[in-house]
Amino acid sequence: MEQQPQLAVLVSGKGTTLDHLAQCCVAGTLNAEIAVCFSNRLHAGALEIAKKHGIVPWICTKKYGPEKEPIGSYTTEEWSNKIFNQILSFSRPDLVILAGFDQLLTIPENYIGRVVNIHPSLLPKYGGKGMYGLQVHKAVIANEEKVSGCTVHVVDNEYDHGTIIGQKEVPVLSDDTPESLQARVQEAERELYPLAIQEYLPKVSLKGDRQ
Repeated sequence: MEQQPQLAVLVSGKGTTLDHLAQCCVAGTLNAEIAVCFSNRLHAGALEIAKKHGIVPWICTKKYGPEKEPIGSYTTEEWSNKIFNQILSFSRPDLVILAGFDQLLTIPENYIGRVVNIHPSLLPKYGGKGMYGLQVHKAVIANEEKVSGCTVHVVDNEYDHGTIIGQKEVPVLSDDTPESLQARVQEAERELYPLAIQEYLPKVSLKGDRQ
């Protein structure tokens, strides 16, 4: 039987996106397998979500190694290389998925085009450093936008900059708060992310060291 495309999911928080993508894999709406979950936070709730789904969890912060031993801070490039070419390498992922991952990465050459993210706005609007979570929705409302939404894009070495894979629009209502808009955008994200991943996978599958 042919092996399904392998995914690695990078997380920092509660793991709601990880949970949803894992459910999509089980249901067959996403034809892939999540092989590993990596967290840059020692106590991220997503690690328990990973265990619930039988996904291998790994942790490595920029200041501590996998065994929580102080090792001094990595540079972004050193830390990124450790994540991609040491920690993730054993699972040989076809695609790396950012799911609420909150630190900048340097994408190694062998992973260029193989890392994707979802952002809570219609890029290129409301992207860049500092534009995350409620900050995005506050800015959208402050600027009296009529439409917002979410964007799945390829990750490069700039914030929210890479090639757009897919977008889904969400209306901004006259009585919206940042919290109510966020809830509606998150619902759109749950619809868009697995569909965009499924669409993009044939373009990257087996291009890495799994060949």
